[in-house]
Amino acid sequence: MVIPLLPTTPFLILAALCYARGSERLHDWLLGHRYLGIYVRAYERGEGVSKRTKILSLIMLWGAMGVTIFFFVEDLLLRGIMIAIGLAVSLHILYLKGK
Repeated sequence: MVIPLLPTTPFLILAALCYARGSERLHDWLLGHRYLGIYVRAYERGEGVSKRTKILSLIMLWGAMGVTIFFFVEDLLLRGIMIAIGLAVSLHILYLKGK
């Protein structure tokens, strides 16, 4: 799933949380999903994230952030804020429990 300039993982986890509390049928559907289910199940079991997934996440994060910051944002303050957010998200990804 690709949403330009937005990370998919937080939305996926939020959907799983909402489905778990609101609809057992939709939660089961998400857990059984061919592509997304493996990530949700691993997260819910507390297994963490693979090294490959962390690396790909960081590459995608900084690729999208870099293009946005250097080609579309002229305000230095906004660039600084975006870099700070990118660093915070990167630290979060790096500190996630790994497999």
